[in-house]
Amino acid sequence: MAIVWHAGLPQEMFLRSSLSMAANVVQFETASGPGKTRARSTIGMRTMNVPIVLTGAQMIIFEEFFEVDLTFGAEPFEWFDPLSGDNKEFRFTPNTPPQFNVIVGGTTPKWQGIMSLDILRDGTP
Repeated sequence: MAIVWHAGLPQEMFLRSSLSMAANVVQFETASGPGKTRARSTIGMRTMNVPIVLTGAQMIIFEEFFEVDLTFGAEPFEWFDPLSGDNKEFRFTPNTPPQFNVIVGGTTPKWQGIMSLDILRDGTP
């Protein structure tokens, strides 16, 4: 079972998210006639780009969650799927670590970032 999205982090951030459906087909040429197109697999993966705004304290929680709990994003985590409302397993899209910018400085900073997440499969047992 996957690690659960940390309770100290924002829980509903999907308002300005974008969802990409899986490119789950493979095409190939035939000796004659039109080429063939087939499904690559029976389950396609969806990818979401999720904006996130964190306080300074939440940024510290996120950094530990990402680096320690999820081993720099290598491990999946459980969260709710905004499309179905069910629990799903997510992972950070490989080679696309989250990126953050400071939007409010000073003693009470705020960070704005974007996370690229792959929705893997149903996270319930």
